Amino acid sequence: MSLEVRVTLVALVGVVVLFFGLGSILPQQWVVETSAHVPAEPPRVLSLLSDFGSWQKWSTLANTGRGNESVAVEGAPGTVGHQLAWRAADKEAVLRLARVDAGGIEYDFLSRLGAGEALTPLGHGRVRVEPAAGGAVVHWTDSAQVTGFAQRWFAWFGAQQESAKQSQQASLAKLATVLEGK
Repeated sequence: MSLEVRVTLVALVGVVVLFFGLGSILPQQWVVETSAHVPAEPPRVLSLLSDFGSWQKWSTLANTGRGNESVAVEGAPGTVGHQLAWRAADKEAVLRLARVDAGGIEYDFLSRLGAGEALTPLGHGRVRVEPAAGGAVVHWTDSAQVTGFAQRWFAWFGAQQESAKQSQQASLAKLATVLEGK
């Protein structure tokens, strides 16, 4: 075997060991939090947070439907189980209220990638509302579990977190605008 072939094989083995070795110690979860002041009292803010139908007015998440998808708001607003669902063929993604109280909401993000499969939890979110001078402060936290070595590497580089942070910031800015009545 020539020297070049041996060097190439050693390099390939090294890359594979590096990928799986470092991938096994990378974090398996990411968390993003954004806060913003909004010009309304907490009960008014909570009424918009706990109704996914109103999310279409202010949230970037509710307006992500594609041409081949249906987007539906299901269940009674403000109750556990109320959800925003995206469906296309045999795929489904769901944002479902998991908790609602005077301090805010919590939701789960679930997904199904094939017919007959159960919805799989992919992430969790929490939006807390605290009284503040001139309105309220909204704290939005999203977290997600990552599986597999490739997803850990993507999470480590921060693309998913940056996308979530931008979505939160844009949504909270639009929420403030909606609450101002503009």
